[in-house]
Amino acid sequence: QHVRGWLEPEPRLQAAQLCVLRYEDMVERKRATVQHLQRFLFPDAQLSEAQQEAIAQATDFEAMKQGITRNPGSFHLNPKVYFRKGTTDDWRQHLSARAQALVAEAARHHWAGLEHRWIS
Repeated sequence: QHVRGWLEPEPRLQAAQLCVLRYEDMVERKRATVQHLQRFLFPDAQLSEAQQEAIAQATDFEAMKQGITRNPGSFHLNPKVYFRKGTTDDWRQHLSARAQALVAEAARHHWAGLEHRWIS
């Protein structure tokens, strides 16, 4: 509802001003997410394959968790509590098939018409 509030009924932001990222894409499609962010932030620049890979590796869940655990710096939360699994769809293990179907239908209804904003 929060995100849709920026987009409807009168958009406060133009499509070119908004970069929508899904957690699932950041975990499961790292390189595509890096490319998506690069095009949004620096549309006239190009990242080499090595740069894309370095960013994907540096932003891997386990790499970030280990880095913050070793050197918490200004991270004010306990990384052992704050960082959980770093996986997607774990919630499905806690819901019945019917509940999962209801969540999927609610998501489809809620996001209808905005799918083009996701990484493709």
